[in-house]
Parts: sequence; structure tokens; C-alpha cells
Amino acid sequence: SVLTDPDGKWSLSVPIAPGTARLAVSYKTHARDTVALTRTATIHVRGRTTLVVDDKSSRVGQKVTFAGGLVGKTGSRRNVTVSLQVFNVGRWRTFANPQTDARGKWKQTYRFTRGQSGKRYRFRARPRVAGTYPYSSGNSPTVRVRVR
Repeated sequence: SVLTDPDGKWSLSVPIAPGTARLAVSYKTHARDTVALTRTATIHVRGRTTLVVDDKSSRVGQKVTFAGGLVGKTGSRRNVTVSLQVFNVGRWRTFANPQTDARGKWKQTYRFTRGQSGKRYRFRARPRVAGTYPYSSGNSPTVRVRVR
């Protein structure tokens, strides 16, 4: 139960749980009245992953390794697909889909090819929604790689 302040405003803190939850709020004009209005909201908690690259300045033909781990301890962390994406030509494009291990860790190598030199690329990782991983899709922070 929450009471309003003199201006009729109120606030309520709710614990964040993984996945999707529904929150219902009901309003009464007075404590003993029946409910006058009820509204529901859907809350989505986004899954997150870390993202690191072993070489932020690479050459054409050289391999770089991207690695990371799921953030959060709820749900199964094994076999969650993580989409690795590069921002290219105005949009995010998936180039690999590694799977997590039992600890929620993942790793993927990538080799830069001809035509990619002289550029800086932005990369991100995006855990996918899975039945055993109770979070909505989210994004890692981006990392940049310069190709010489």
C-alpha cells in the first residue's frame, strides 16, 4: 500500500527480477472505498553480456578474438546464443553466433579480409532470448577495432 503526498503524487520501488513481469496498480479515492481504477504494465529486464576484444588494432588477414560472459545469475547460462554484430553501412549486421558454456562464457575468433583495411569498426554482442535464459534481448557496450 502506498499513500500519496499532499499533491497527489506517489512512488513505489519494486525489485527487478529477470525476464518479464506484470505490475498491477489499483487506485482508491479513500482507504475503505472499492477500487476505482486498475492499470497494468509489463516490465522487461534485458539480458546483458560483457564484450572484450584481444586486439583493438588489427591487420588484414590477422585474427582477433571476441569474448564475454552473461551478466546475471538467474536461469540456465549454458547454450545461450550470443549474436556478434558489426555496425556497417548504417546498420548492425550479425557475423557470428557463439554459444555460451556452463558458466555463461563465450568466445569467437574473426579474421579481417581484403577490403576491410583503413577502417574502424564498432562491434557489440547481443544475447538472444532462450527458454532457459529468462531475460529479454539486450546489448553489450560497443568495442572498436581499427583495421590497418
